[in-house]
Amino acid sequence: MNERNKEKLYKLITIVCVVLCLLLIGRVAADELTDVKKAVPPYEPPAIRPASSVQTAARETQTVLDEEAIAEKLGGYLTQALPLRDVAVSIHESGRVTVSAVCPRQRLLRFLKSGGDRVVGLGLLERLLPGQIALSLTADCTCDEDSRLIAAAPAEAAVGDVTIAFGELPQSLFDHVTRGLNKLLLDEGEAFSQIVFTDGAIILKP
Repeated sequence: MNERNKEKLYKLITIVCVVLCLLLIGRVAADELTDVKKAVPPYEPPAIRPASSVQTAARETQTVLDEEAIAEKLGGYLTQALPLRDVAVSIHESGRVTVSAVCPRQRLLRFLKSGGDRVVGLGLLERLLPGQIALSLTADCTCDEDSRLIAAAPAEAAVGDVTIAFGELPQSLFDHVTRGLNKLLLDEGEAFSQIVFTDGAIILKP
């Protein structure tokens, strides 16, 4: 075999080797791409929660009402029978709740008389000058097992700077404030079954 034929043969062998290498590289790349596709999990859209489950979760959320929120809204539940302003509320974890406010002397006197309350403070009220007077009521509150609402036992009451004796506490006034507080809780907390008192707040639990 002459030199020219040997040169042609070497070129042919080189070309064949290059083609085989390219085919091998392509095969390896194709296999790796296939493995990557297999490793990626198929796309699954997020589950859509039905409206009923969303509402159930909302009902299970507890409602926290602090002293400021209760004081701001309580006046609106009491003003029809007894207009109050500057309402303030103090809450203790023991369940002792104090509601203080300012109201017209004549309206307070009329309210106490209409409720049949016989209090020592009535005589004092009649002697006070017309105008606004400060009123403070303190009650020991619990969650009634039957109604799941607040049951209040009168503890202290004061008109102006005068503290009313325990045996003369105005029950009708305490009942009026308790009803207003329960209406507020019913409007603020949907389907609650438990009332928990903490320092500075009332918690309504489902």
